[in-house]
Parts: sequence; structure tokens; C-alpha cells
Amino acid sequence: MNTFNFEKSAMEALPTGFNFYHLGKVELTGDSEIEIPDTSIGVAFSIYPNEDTTPPEKTFRTLILTVFDSGLVTDIYMEIGNIIASRFANHLGHASLQDVLITPPLVLKAQAVQRLLQVKKQMISKKRYQHIYDGKLIPINVYVMRVEEEEKGHA
Repeated sequence: MNTFNFEKSAMEALPTGFNFYHLGKVELTGDSEIEIPDTSIGVAFSIYPNEDTTPPEKTFRTLILTVFDSGLVTDIYMEIGNIIASRFANHLGHASLQDVLITPPLVLKAQAVQRLLQVKKQMISKKRYQHIYDGKLIPINVYVMRVEEEEKGHA
């Protein structure tokens, strides 16, 4: 019998790093702060089990939020967020023996990111990644939050 521990699995689910196509690599560097500069934007992904195949006692809903400087090319950093969220979802799917779904990305301005981090979501993890490309180190903050069941919907 599979005993799925959501919090433990979520803490282990973020990738430690990956090659980012021909655009360098992305590495996990440690914990992140909640402070979001006004020049930041966020990309949110909602991750949840397929309700058609999941018993109610095994449901979970998670929000992955990637935050980066608004002066960067949004599509590139949205793809980095997508890779992080997809690997996270795959890990949770394997750990819980469930089909796990992920929503399309939702781009958020800094004010919306700040509000999101302050509402009733349970912070599970705050991590910092860096995108290493062409001799530059570009920080990316990643927040993992458990979403209360009544807050269903898009990220």
C-alpha cells in the first residue's frame, strides 16, 4: 500500500537543476526570501490530481509560483517555470501513484505576486534558482504553496 505524504513529497519534488536547451543551465542555489521587488513578475502554475481517478482522501492542490525580473524575456523564464512545475508534478504523480495535471501558466505583475503570497495559502517551500547563461547569473525565486480545497480554479 502506498502511503503518500504530500508535504514530504512536495519538499523533495523540486528539481536540483537542469540544462536549459542551448540557453545555459538552471541550478537550485538555496532558500529564497518572500520580498518581491516592484520590478518582478511571476508565473503561476496550479498542480492537482485528476479528480476522475483520485479518491477524495488523496486530493491535493499546489501552486508553483516562479518570480523573476520584469526586464527579462518573459517567454524564456515562463518556460523555465514550466520545466520546474512539470518536473514537480511528475514527482508528485509518481509519489502519490496518481495522474497529476498542471494548468497553463498565468503571468502576474509584482503587486499580484505580493497579494498571492499573503493570502491563505500554505507555504511549503521557498527556493532560489539561478539561470546561468553567457557568463550571467540570473536569479529566479520559486514558491510552492498548498492551496486550500475551496480555492479551486486556475492558478
